[in-house]
Formats: sequence, structure tokens, C-alpha cells
Amino acid sequence: MNTIEKTFNTWHQFVTDADETNNLNPQMRASRSTTGSHTRAWSGTASWEETMDLARLGWPEGLKRIKEQVHIIERFIGPRQPKKELAYSVRGPGMLDFNRYLQGRPDSWVVWEEADAQDGWSAQIIPIVFNVSASSGVSKEVLFSRGAAVCALIDILEHSRIRVELTIAERCLYRGYNDVDGTFLVKVKKSEEPADMDRIAFALCNASVLRRLMFSMAEKYIPNLPHGYGAPRSHHQEGALNLDAASLYIRGEEDMVPWLVNQLKGFGIEVED
Repeated sequence: MNTIEKTFNTWHQFVTDADETNNLNPQMRASRSTTGSHTRAWSGTASWEETMDLARLGWPEGLKRIKEQVHIIERFIGPRQPKKELAYSVRGPGMLDFNRYLQGRPDSWVVWEEADAQDGWSAQIIPIVFNVSASSGVSKEVLFSRGAAVCALIDILEHSRIRVELTIAERCLYRGYNDVDGTFLVKVKKSEEPADMDRIAFALCNASVLRRLMFSMAEKYIPNLPHGYGAPRSHHQEGALNLDAASLYIRGEEDMVPWLVNQLKGFGIEVED
């Protein structure tokens, strides 16, 4: 069996590569199709152009829908007041420290300054690997619910000052003349980056990430791509929270909050009833 693994270190790199085609599988263009089953109802978007717009700009409508469904998010997320601390400055407004002034020190003003934005962050980093693979019979609504719970988890962790590193993975067994175990890895968010939740909502919750963008990857890099576009497998990273492919632990809104509460407890965050 041949193995193919391709890693994209940024979301932009992945989206740019997906938008380009080659002649490896010229007869296979499910990623761009708008006929048959390849409509918004299954693919998540009506066209390739719509997919690229969401990939580049994010999906605020999807994030809004997540927050409406996962009500406990609002218990953790609100406007964070900037932390301020006293510091010495060469100019006011503020309070003049006469002892420093008489010593001839230029920084004689006591002023309020915002603390370092990095202050208060936990040293803990949570790597999350989200496997997007799913069989064709899984609806886009189930894919949305599955991703929405993980999106809510990331939002709460980041607001709790716990950094998250997010990777999405597409791993499939492509059976044909020569079987191929293919994996595509995309770093959606590095630990030191702020959480772009509009982008993360799209990456985790919109079916077009699998059924258009990842299909485009397969069309470009998997020789003799079978018509079924592969059988789902899972990619695991040691030490990460690994969310398996096609693991339908969440099928609807009723499953989202219990799963999320259980995950938060694992990170020392209690949710009161």
C-alpha cells in the first residue's frame, strides 16, 4: 500500500492550494460539481465560488448559529475588561511621585497602563485534531452539530485563557489498482494565534470543507482516485484531543451540551446547572 501525506502549515496555504487544479484526475471534479447530489443540501455550499468566499472570509452566520444552539457559551464569553496596572512614566496625566522627581528621575509620573495582553494566559496548550472524514450518508446537519460542539469548546477554552492549537485532518483509504492511504493535515490555528472564530466555525462545521475542499485535495494528489473518494479513517496525534472520523458522538443539539460539559470538566472547567 502506498502512503501519501500532505501538510499545510496555515489555513491560507491550504485554501490557495485547494483552489488550483491539475490533470492527475481530470475526470474527477466532484469538488466543483453543482449537479446531482453536489448541492448545498449535501455539499454545504451551492458552488465552488461560494466555498472559496467562506474559506477566505469566514462564516459568521455559522458561528451565530452555534452560539444559539450551545447556550452555555454565554456563561463564559463576554466582553473582557482590559487589565490595568500602575507604572512609572516620563509624562502624565497621572500622579507625580515627588521622591523620584527630586532624585532627578525622568519617569516620575505614576500612571495606569494596560497590562501585557499575554498576562494571565495558562501555560497549558491543548492540541486538537479534528478528523473531518465522514461517509456520504452522513448529513450536513450532523456534520454541523459535531463541529459546533468542538467550536464551542475552543471558544470557551480560549476565553478561559487556555491556548488551543487546532488541526483538521482528512485521512482515507483509497482502494484501486494500487491502494493508497492518504492524509491531508491543515493547521487552522497555531497556539500563539488569536482564535478567528468565524474561520474556525467554517473549518469545523461546514460540510463543504470535506465535500469540496478536501475532495479537491484528493483530486490533485491521489492517483487513480476512486469514484467513492475513499473510505474514512482517522489521524491521531500523540498528546492531542483526537476526534475520530465519522465518530457520531453528536447527532443533534441534544447531544452537544452534555459532550461539551464533559470535555470542559476534563480541563478543570466546571459548568454549574
